[in-house]
Amino acid sequence: MGANEKAVTPTNLELFRSASRMLQSADPDERHCALESFRYLSGAGLAKASFNLAVAYVRGHGVATDKAIAADFMLRAARQGYAGAYEPLARMIVNGDLLESRDLIQEGRHFVARVWYFRALCDGAAKPRMAGLIPYSVMYAALGPVRYH
Repeated sequence: MGANEKAVTPTNLELFRSASRMLQSADPDERHCALESFRYLSGAGLAKASFNLAVAYVRGHGVATDKAIAADFMLRAARQGYAGAYEPLARMIVNGDLLESRDLIQEGRHFVARVWYFRALCDGAAKPRMAGLIPYSVMYAALGPVRYH
């Protein structure tokens, strides 16, 4: 059982739904409470909460825009198994937004990004046209953790 599966409890799902509603509020206190709930849920392993935090930091929704923090939460969502995070994470890696990948040479960042693109492709979260952009060596390196449907 993965971290995200353990985090999907009825209580956490209700907290997630409540936080999602509060995030849409015009009241800054409610948005702040929603973001804190997402932080808690992200720490508990709920991938969609990590993804929502990443999007909030990309858009500056209730927080100051911060690409590095957004990339960290996107990486967390991807590692927690949220396929919708794979492709955006790959773009963030190529752009150098993810602190972990900034010191890599450009080719290294592209290699890591292509692994995430391939995972997105395998999980149906990326467009098939991406397949032509991914070298076979990257595909084979990425095959291990990918689930097949």
